[in-house]
Amino acid sequence: TEARSPFGAWCIVSSPLILSHDVNDDAVSDEIWPVISNKEALAVNQAWAGHSGSPFKQSSVTAGLPSAPDVPAWQYFYKPLGGGKVAVLMINHGPSEQRLTLNLRDVPGLAC
Repeated sequence: TEARSPFGAWCIVSSPLILSHDVNDDAVSDEIWPVISNKEALAVNQAWAGHSGSPFKQSSVTAGLPSAPDVPAWQYFYKPLGGGKVAVLMINHGPSEQRLTLNLRDVPGLAC
């Protein structure tokens, strides 16, 4: 679902979460509950090893969004979690499907 992308971005940059859906709408709550209750994602958000998430790789082509014309078509973010662990978010900002791949050697702070 589209809810996963902004929730993943929220997690990787350790931002406070503000939900803006109608809590009385059971259909919406049922749809987003698996996303907002994901324990692994919440753990990434709550982990603090002195660094919030940052982009480390991005497209040289923009996504072409009218509301954000300079946003790259895709970006990779990382966040150190401590204990040698690193979280990675690969996000497509564009209107069409992208096949994103990751070489673990490109992830800052990850020993391969």
